[in-house]
Amino acid sequence: VSVTQSFNTATSMGRLTLNVLLSFAQFEREVTAERIRDKIAASKKKGLWMGGNVPLGYEPDGRTLKINQKEAATIKTIYELYESHGTLDAVINHADQQGLQSIAKHGSNRGKASSFKQGQVHYILTNPVYAGKIRHKDKIHEGQHEAIIDPDRWQAIQSQLTAGAAKQRGTKSTKTISLLSGKLFDETGDHLTPSHANKQGKRYRYYVSNRLIAKRQTSKAKGGWRLPAKVLEQQIATSIVENLEAHLATDLFIRPDADLIEGTQQKLTELGASIKSGQFATTLSILKQATITVGTISLQLDADTFADLFEVPIDQLNQAVCTFDTAFQFRKRGSETKLVIGNKMVNEPDQTLIDNIARAHHYYEAIKAGQTFEQVASSNNITKRRLLQIIDLAFIAPDIVKFIMMGDQPASLTSKWLEKNPLPSNWQTQREIVARL
Repeated sequence: VSVTQSFNTATSMGRLTLNVLLSFAQFEREVTAERIRDKIAASKKKGLWMGGNVPLGYEPDGRTLKINQKEAATIKTIYELYESHGTLDAVINHADQQGLQSIAKHGSNRGKASSFKQGQVHYILTNPVYAGKIRHKDKIHEGQHEAIIDPDRWQAIQSQLTAGAAKQRGTKSTKTISLLSGKLFDETGDHLTPSHANKQGKRYRYYVSNRLIAKRQTSKAKGGWRLPAKVLEQQIATSIVENLEAHLATDLFIRPDADLIEGTQQKLTELGASIKSGQFATTLSILKQATITVGTISLQLDADTFADLFEVPIDQLNQAVCTFDTAFQFRKRGSETKLVIGNKMVNEPDQTLIDNIARAHHYYEAIKAGQTFEQVASSNNITKRRLLQIIDLAFIAPDIVKFIMMGDQPASLTSKWLEKNPLPSNWQTQREIVARL
């Protein structure tokens, strides 16, 4: 096919030709992107600086970095403040009192000073560049630039940050913040309001449709949502990062280049690591609105906040990518609630069902040893009727038991369901029944 050749897309052959050309163009883009990624990975393994957002405290110097002494003094003070006070909020407050400011190095605000935000402070404290290292995805390599912070001291800060994230809720120094407050709506347009309940000394957070809290008895007040807050925050944050990563190499930016893609990928990797450590605030700061309906949750990102956080020009951002839908299901298993977002179940094994299966095998072994049903029931302080209900669980197919142990079984497969719907003895029939749940 010639570059200047025209073909008729009104015919099937013309459309086939067009699709073939589009496929080759997409293939070429993907191959080029793979080569760029491989080159960047190899260079970073050598400790070279491969572009992207230059961290505060450094200036680019070819394929390495040189220290900006004025900015480096600010970085050292940030680390000292965190070592002294132990919380990001305290660091921000003392930094403001001392007049410390962040300097934008990219985008339309380049060169402008502003007060430090929580996400920026966390980024500074967790960035291995300050310890003389280079991060590539989840690996950290020795860099060829000079460190601002001693590597051992930087590692101690990471342990301090991890310990702070793992601190039990309820301590005096812990302040619970509902990160989706004001951003979460349901299918009726009703706000989901932060709420909580205390049980056995533990505090459980929820997001609840406002009409359920207000108890308004109107047609609009029918239905409503009550969702576990931490799980919802984690999964929305994860969905945001996964969506941005999926579009990064194709259409996240209008005029992408290697430095822009690499810098953004590095930031997304850091956000992903923060989510795994239980810190969702920075990622959720770019969320403008989330709307929950049956089967779907619609997420809308704030383009301005995204551009500031990732330090990219806003006119480079493809704002169509900032709005997307992901699968959402809310299920109940006994007294527990489970969220399924983006085809991933936030799930823990059903301990009640697992315990009952273990009891069933124990009872069955006693029966095989020669005890009667009455004797087994009496020795375990249960009724014979209850024994007969539980012992059926000893005959569940091994592969189904394995799924149950891992928490991968259908949400409706509970002890109560099995009491009302005993499975047949044939394992293949059991599998077919479970597959339909």
